[in-house]
Amino acid sequence: MPLKGQNRSTMPVPHSSRPAFNSKCMSPRNGEGKAEPAIIEPIALPTIDLLSYAMNVRLWSVPVKLETRVGQVRLIASAEEASDFLLNHWPTEGGEKHLLARRACVEALAGSIPASLARKAFIEACEESGMHVVP
Repeated sequence: MPLKGQNRSTMPVPHSSRPAFNSKCMSPRNGEGKAEPAIIEPIALPTIDLLSYAMNVRLWSVPVKLETRVGQVRLIASAEEASDFLLNHWPTEGGEKHLLARRACVEALAGSIPASLARKAFIEACEESGMHVVP
């Protein structure tokens, strides 16, 4: 029975008279309400060029393994990780070499200097603060 302001054409269709189809994999294609399989087009997934990725994040040829406290060892493998460590996890008051290492990491990430220079600056900052760099 239509509500006030509704006619038969605007009334919701009862569940039993709706065409049956699974909206995820079937779609009604004809006027009879019969369901036909939906066509699923394959998509091309992007490929990851590991060498380009390594260059973009400025991975170091040899990661820096350092002991921040007795028994607590960190492994830093890129200028990005070193920059995060210098900014957010540095265990002591930053000195002159700490500031130079921060600048070197940012410049390495921008591509202005080689990642190896940022690695060297990071090691010097660690040694200045008293951390033990494991060879």
